[in-house]
Amino acid sequence: KSNDFVGVNETLFFLIHCLYKEVLRTKPQINQSEFRRTIRDRPIGLVSIRAEAFASTMRPKHFEYVTHFSFVTELFYHLEKEGVNWRDIIQSLKILKPSLGQNKNRYELERQFRELVLGKVIKAKSILVDMEGFFDDCYGYLLDSLNDPLKGIGYKRYNDLLDFVTQYERIINHKIMTDKELQDKAIKLGAQIGQGILSYGETPERKTNARQGRKYIISLRKANQYDRFLQELARIQSRFTLNYSRDFLDSIDEERFQWVRQFVIISALNQINVELSPRKQDSNQSTK
Repeated sequence: KSNDFVGVNETLFFLIHCLYKEVLRTKPQINQSEFRRTIRDRPIGLVSIRAEAFASTMRPKHFEYVTHFSFVTELFYHLEKEGVNWRDIIQSLKILKPSLGQNKNRYELERQFRELVLGKVIKAKSILVDMEGFFDDCYGYLLDSLNDPLKGIGYKRYNDLLDFVTQYERIINHKIMTDKELQDKAIKLGAQIGQGILSYGETPERKTNARQGRKYIISLRKANQYDRFLQELARIQSRFTLNYSRDFLDSIDEERFQWVRQFVIISALNQINVELSPRKQDSNQSTK
């Protein structure tokens, strides 16, 4: 819905997506391949002017000339081809700290993170750091809601968000684009860590384990040096049964470890957040 967007970037994202879909819908004689080839071959710009109420008239407050229209539409095509559902992603990116639930600006505050992420998406910038923080924030809020359900943050499709950031970074991040196999291994390792935390003990109490496992996630997030990251993996390996090869460790070097660490963390939190959510998602948790 158009009234769901209040920020400059998210509104622009919405408009570009609407234009993209409208052309394909109203011009059935133009197939998608032809449309994409046309906008690639011809420079297309988009002028965005945002006006806000001022006294009895409207005052332009934001102007932007978008020169990367063809890139954004190409991005839509490739992500949708990989199964990304924008409706679910857009809704899941909204988040509001529970303590701000009564704030008079809560509608705008709930959309601040989405505004940040979509602004980076339409400029082809990495969102990996942001999504790592998002998954961790959700983790903390979900733990709080175990004691007070009124502090809930709403239903989110964490699996879909993981798929989205996985596919998006493959497109815009050259390092990951050329190392998809390592990315897949990092995601699988993260899933093992998440499930290892949840399933710990002879008769596991999964939500209790999720709370007690926070220290392992914190230690991974603090492991900003290559050697320390490997040490933390070894410590977690000694606690939980993880199955990763020596080749995997050998393929992680100083240049790769940062984004590998981030995907490990996001994937681990995906497992835990799904478990803590009020309504579980239907998915194969062991393979995500």
